[in-house]
Amino acid sequence: MLSFPPTFAKHPLEVKTYAAEGGNVTLKCRPEGAPQPEFTWRKDGNRVASGGKHLVYDNGDLFIGQVKKYFIAQRKLIFPK
Repeated sequence: MLSFPPTFAKHPLEVKTYAAEGGNVTLKCRPEGAPQPEFTWRKDGNRVASGGKHLVYDNGDLFIGQVKKYFIAQRKLIFPK
Protein backbone atom coordinates (compact mmCIF):
# COMPACT_ATOMS: atom_id res chain seq x y z
CA MET A 1 0.00 0.00 0.00
CA LEU A 2 1.32 3.43 -0.99
CA SER A 3 1.76 5.80 1.93
CA PHE A 4 3.22 9.31 2.21
CA PRO A 5 2.45 12.31 4.45
CA PRO A 6 0.51 15.38 3.25
CA THR A 7 2.46 17.73 1.01
CA PHE A 8 1.73 20.96 -0.82
CA ALA A 9 4.62 20.60 -3.29
CA LYS A 10 2.31 20.40 -6.32
CA HIS A 11 -0.21 23.02 -5.10
CA PRO A 12 1.52 25.38 -2.61
CA LEU A 13 -0.63 27.31 -0.12
CA GLU A 14 -0.92 31.06 -0.64
CA VAL A 15 0.69 33.07 2.16
CA LYS A 16 -2.01 35.75 2.03
CA THR A 17 -5.40 35.93 0.37
CA TYR A 18 -7.31 39.18 -0.15
CA ALA A 19 -11.02 39.81 -0.58
CA ALA A 20 -13.22 42.86 -1.06
CA GLU A 21 -15.64 43.58 1.77
CA GLY A 22 -19.03 42.18 0.77
CA GLY A 23 -17.40 39.89 -1.79
CA ASN A 24 -16.57 36.20 -1.75
CA VAL A 25 -13.23 34.47 -1.36
CA THR A 26 -11.98 30.91 -1.66
CA LEU A 27 -8.97 29.78 0.35
CA LYS A 28 -7.24 27.06 -1.66
CA CYS A 29 -6.11 23.83 -0.03
CA ARG A 30 -5.06 20.99 -2.28
CA PRO A 31 -2.89 18.64 -0.22
CA GLU A 32 -1.59 15.42 -1.69
CA GLY A 33 -0.89 12.34 0.37
CA ALA A 34 -1.60 8.66 0.64
CA PRO A 35 -3.98 7.76 1.93
CA GLN A 36 -5.99 10.91 1.08
CA PRO A 37 -5.16 13.44 3.84
CA GLU A 38 -7.80 14.32 6.40
CA PHE A 39 -7.81 17.96 7.51
CA THR A 40 -9.78 20.54 9.47
CA TRP A 41 -10.07 24.28 8.84
CA ARG A 42 -9.87 26.34 12.06
CA LYS A 43 -10.51 30.01 12.87
CA ASP A 44 -9.60 31.37 16.32
CA GLY A 45 -9.06 27.77 17.45
CA ASN A 46 -12.60 26.71 16.50
CA ARG A 47 -13.44 24.22 13.75
CA VAL A 48 -14.84 25.77 10.56
CA ALA A 49 -17.48 23.60 8.90
CA SER A 50 -19.87 24.10 6.00
CA GLY A 51 -22.80 26.26 6.95
CA GLY A 52 -23.75 29.91 6.99
CA LYS A 53 -21.14 31.86 5.05
CA HIS A 54 -18.64 28.96 4.96
CA LEU A 55 -18.45 26.04 2.56
CA VAL A 56 -15.72 23.43 2.82
CA TYR A 57 -15.29 21.68 -0.53
CA ASP A 58 -14.31 18.01 -0.82
CA ASN A 59 -11.01 19.05 -2.44
CA GLY A 60 -10.06 21.03 0.70
CA ASP A 61 -10.87 24.57 -0.44
CA LEU A 62 -12.74 26.88 1.95
CA PHE A 63 -15.31 29.30 0.46
CA ILE A 64 -16.27 32.35 2.52
CA GLY A 65 -19.25 34.34 1.28
CA GLN A 66 -20.06 37.99 1.90
CA VAL A 67 -16.78 38.83 3.60
CA LYS A 68 -17.04 41.36 6.44
CA LYS A 69 -14.28 43.16 8.33
CA TYR A 70 -14.94 41.06 11.41
CA PHE A 71 -14.14 37.92 9.34
CA ILE A 72 -10.54 39.06 9.21
CA ALA A 73 -8.68 36.42 11.16
CA GLN A 74 -6.13 33.76 10.59
CA ARG A 75 -7.58 30.51 9.38
CA LYS A 76 -5.46 27.40 9.77
CA LEU A 77 -5.50 24.06 8.06
CA ILE A 78 -4.86 21.26 10.55
CA PHE A 79 -3.86 17.67 9.74
CA PRO A 80 -4.33 15.05 12.46
CA LYS A 81 -1.22 13.14 13.47
